[in-house]
Amino acid sequence: MRGKEPTLVLYDENGDEVENLGIDKWTTDTVEEYLNQILGMVKDHYKEILENKKTFLDSVVMAIRDPAGYLT
Repeated sequence: MRGKEPTLVLYDENGDEVENLGIDKWTTDTVEEYLNQILGMVKDHYKEILENKKTFLDSVVMAIRDPAGYLT
């Protein structure tokens, strides 16, 4: 009896499967390149989220310091 073909399964932050790839014909280099690409996209996504939070928090701080909006 043969085992299962190798697969790469990616999940989102909620644990839901978002991609299921058969990688039986992939080389190690191909797997590494693909994962580096995915990790780069994830890093960029979270970097953008953090930058947006910082901008939002800066706005909140400014609103607390200057509720009438005189400093803007």
